[in-house]
Amino acid sequence: IGSWYDKEVLDLVVRRKIPLEVCLTSNFQTGAIPSLKEHPAHKLFMAGAVVTLNTDDPSISNDLTMSDEYEVAVETLGFSYQDLRKVLNNSIEAAFISKDEKEGLRNKVLPLFDLTLTDKV
Repeated sequence: IGSWYDKEVLDLVVRRKIPLEVCLTSNFQTGAIPSLKEHPAHKLFMAGAVVTLNTDDPSISNDLTMSDEYEVAVETLGFSYQDLRKVLNNSIEAAFISKDEKEGLRNKVLPLFDLTLTDKV
């Protein structure tokens, strides 16, 4: 989150395509941000940062799902469904797995994402 406040750091993050693991609800629950509306995730995304959305450790957000985080991203922060698709792809690309595994995951997950959201787009 702090990278948003330092232009040089943000420029470095964007230039080097350093993935940012963003946990919207957890950041609010832990006091890292005063409200969900003030989370810089969408601004970081729009600035070109490689944003990924995550739920965080279950001990912090025990019943939180990715659907919950996507809902916050859309309804509170202004992410579009196409933005979320890019964020999901960012997550696959940032995973510590082989290129073949990434491609297999992408081929499974993105069509399901598209199918799930056809009535919302």
